[in-house]
Amino acid sequence: MKTSRLPTAIYTVAFVVSISAIDTHADDGHLTLTRQGNSLQITTYPTEPQHTIVGGEVLDDEIPVEFMLTTNTIGGVFDGFFGEPTFTLTSDIFANTLGAGDFFYEVSVSPVAGIPVGEVAGHASGTNTAISDGLTRLERSFHVPVTNFGGGVLIGAHPHGQSTFVDRPGEYRVTLTAWDQLYVDTSGSLGLADSSPVSFQVKVGLSGDLDADGFVGISDLNIVLGNWNQDTQQGDPLAGDPSGDGFVGIEDLNAVLGNWNAGTSPPPIGGVVVPEPACGLLLLVGLLTAGRRGRHEG
Repeated sequence: MKTSRLPTAIYTVAFVVSISAIDTHADDGHLTLTRQGNSLQITTYPTEPQHTIVGGEVLDDEIPVEFMLTTNTIGGVFDGFFGEPTFTLTSDIFANTLGAGDFFYEVSVSPVAGIPVGEVAGHASGTNTAISDGLTRLERSFHVPVTNFGGGVLIGAHPHGQSTFVDRPGEYRVTLTAWDQLYVDTSGSLGLADSSPVSFQVKVGLSGDLDADGFVGISDLNIVLGNWNQDTQQGDPLAGDPSGDGFVGIEDLNAVLGNWNAGTSPPPIGGVVVPEPACGLLLLVGLLTAGRRGRHEG
């Protein structure tokens, strides 16, 4: 993906972890467009009844959706954005109600309470990119046109490989507003007016950064080892359960070791820099895994 405001980036699939009171296994669903009177409306797929929109908030089984966005790397180097597949944005299911036209989802981002402003969010699929700090509405919008093939055949857009991304750790609300370029170009005499906004939340951070200091290292490993083989609150990173299964074990260890040294290292203490895990440490972890998991399972 390449634009004048973004570096080339590949947004890869990682995982979604559990967070209390938030549904973090939203199945990477779909949002689409329909018509409500003379306005656009953002709605869910009929084939995904678990997803609903209430008061402008996307719910999954009546629980607010929050996706986990984790680090992206190219050649082992962090690319500057955290991103994952979230909702695929389309215009295909109810295309016949819309008519042919250029439809868009405008993307904006706002921090959840207590997080500084200045973040950049976006949504992308290949070269079809929307970014929240774009100078124009088109730059801030994701394109989903409906094409008239004649004979009453209207085909909406369903771009594949979509991801939502944010440029720094934190918790954010991503808001989508659908609009019709035809309506704007003709001062409202044709086309459909803007939809009401629809939003969902994202939690942004490094996979394996359990203490949220922006770096995956020895302090995160100590959290896992300090709670090893224990049952704990599901998805609590400070209890050593980034996997969200309620048990501190090999999956949680892999979350840390698999992203070791990622992020920005905090200043060294006493001039000592912690290297990558040594063979002795890994051997110790292996012994812990074999012995203590056996006792838990027994």
